[in-house]
Amino acid sequence: MTAPTLSQIKEIAEQLDYGFCCYYNIKTGELVYIPDFEETVDDLEEFYGKDLAKIKKDKRNFILINKPSSRESFEIMDEFAQQLSNKNLSNQLLNALAKNVPLHILKL
Repeated sequence: MTAPTLSQIKEIAEQLDYGFCCYYNIKTGELVYIPDFEETVDDLEEFYGKDLAKIKKDKRNFILINKPSSRESFEIMDEFAQQLSNKNLSNQLLNALAKNVPLHILKL
């Protein structure tokens, strides 16, 4: 299995933010992006037919990476804040997460 590089992880995160699903080939490390099926255009097959066929042909080696739900995002931020060695920063982040505010306010 080929692990994604740091630059690929950054690219995946950016594409997820843009509304794409990511397919990662665990053998080759290839990334394929297709619009999220919930937010897709009617002509998905026309524009992404080659990519869809590639994924379908080699589906055992492609894994789907979706954007995390807001609950999953919250849990990721909470775990991150708890693992910080800087306790002052950790406490500030945990206090911010404990408030009943929309998550987009917490973006740094």
